[in-house]
Amino acid sequence: MKALQSEETQLRGTVSIWYGIGNLRIKSRTGLKERFTAARALPQKKAAIHGCVDDERQYAICTVMVKVMQSNMRARMRLHFGSLTECQYQLSTYGISPQSLPLDAFGNINLDRHQRWVQSCVMEETLVELPISSPQALEPITTPNENDVLFTGGKVGKHIGNQRFKSYILEFSQVYDSGTDEIKRHIVNEISAKIHEGGGRFLRRHGAAWEEVPLDNLRGKIMQAFRKCRRVRKQSCV
Repeated sequence: MKALQSEETQLRGTVSIWYGIGNLRIKSRTGLKERFTAARALPQKKAAIHGCVDDERQYAICTVMVKVMQSNMRARMRLHFGSLTECQYQLSTYGISPQSLPLDAFGNINLDRHQRWVQSCVMEETLVELPISSPQALEPITTPNENDVLFTGGKVGKHIGNQRFKSYILEFSQVYDSGTDEIKRHIVNEISAKIHEGGGRFLRRHGAAWEEVPLDNLRGKIMQAFRKCRRVRKQSCV
């Protein structure tokens, strides 16, 4: 539904990926046909469709099915043959990061990341309806809790909230750096949501006390954290 509501996505199209590897291997020729039919039936403009298989017979069948497709669909279809790691590498050559796929290291479906993305979308829609700042949000705070993220302009030691925030930045850094502006916005909202769900706030100094960082400034600070992480990663590779 999110893709259907996005004007940009409707103009540029979606990229679909279906897996036939390991536990996700399609059991019959009928299953292959049904999957192809389902992909064609989705009410979306398709920029590309990627199919991944690790069975030689299925790869041969898929190759034949692609050849009998209409030319406009055939031009958007790409088949990849090999193990999970090999197929993920082939997808990465098309700009599709392994971290963006709902799969664990063994090829099993893991929807945790997708569910967090859904939560970030819900939060984004909620935040749009709220004022950017309010007197309650800016009320001075005398003592931060351990889950708060503290922006001091300097080191904050081993404060739990800051350590957790740093771990989220590291977790999403590669996807963020390679993502579109829309993906980056979703990741920023997701990290903000995860901190708040854990009982934390984003705080900055306000005299001798603390205050919550307004939403319009918060997004900039999270994006700045990603830029800093990218600089550190490049320096470590030199």
